[in-house]
Amino acid sequence: MKRWLPIFLSILVLAASVAVRAETDAEVRARKDALDVAGAFSNDGFKIRDGHWCGVLKPHEHALVAVNLYAGNQYWFSTASAEPAKIAVSVYDESGKQVTTESYNNGEKAAAGFSPANSGQYLVSVDLVVMTSLQVFYEGHVQGVGFRWSVRDVAKGFDVNGWVHNLPDGRVELQVTGEETEVRAFLDRVAQGELHSLIHRQTENKLNNPVTPRGFEIRYD
Repeated sequence: MKRWLPIFLSILVLAASVAVRAETDAEVRARKDALDVAGAFSNDGFKIRDGHWCGVLKPHEHALVAVNLYAGNQYWFSTASAEPAKIAVSVYDESGKQVTTESYNNGEKAAAGFSPANSGQYLVSVDLVVMTSLQVFYEGHVQGVGFRWSVRDVAKGFDVNGWVHNLPDGRVELQVTGEETEVRAFLDRVAQGELHSLIHRQTENKLNNPVTPRGFEIRYD
């Protein structure tokens, strides 16, 4: 009878566009975040397997890491990005067929786990989509007309996080984070939809730090 042995393999990912000196710091940060995810599995009896993979991925690229796994064990693969990014972890067998895994995803951290039916070489795929954060100001007839509620309703149809609130000078400020194409589609829907006639001017700034809320909310501060 085979003894069930859970083993944890940590795989670290760095987002692109990192300066040469900052790359070392980013690697340390990503490794720490991946090991933080590992800590939760260690409490369930998993052991951290020696060896890590670190690399730089460009947006919309993926990395493949070959690992030798054994039937009768359970494995989890963890990854983390040092920059705002959406990460997905998948596992494929030697024939290139994707295997069914359990998954965990929390922004720049993700993991996938499964128990191989057969021993052999498997490929762990890490896919990276760099996120963007924007600050948008709307000017016009945008207060006292349900503008914020309409923006929040529009956000329900997109995979974005953020918030919207009124400013004392009569403008409305919006901050949003998400995949670049998703954020742009969301903002286009706001500008070109039923709110179009209320907006006289729209300006944007790129934010260095992502918006932290999960979901989209109206703020009153």
